[in-house]
Amino acid sequence: MEALDCLRAVQFAAELDLYCVLFEVKFSHVNRSGNLVADALAKKASSNVGYQVWMDALPLDIAALVDFDVH
Repeated sequence: MEALDCLRAVQFAAELDLYCVLFEVKFSHVNRSGNLVADALAKKASSNVGYQVWMDALPLDIAALVDFDVH
């Protein structure tokens, strides 16, 4: 699944005409209960139809989890 996500990220960068893009990827297994941000993003992605792009800021529900996870 992660490889498909990476492929889509590269395709998306090309669609935005971004020619110099750096992707840093690390694959690891994470217990769903151990990573609140990844779990929330997965749930948001599965409940949405179509694509969403967050260019400047995260959605408030995700931003709160990121802030909690970092501190």
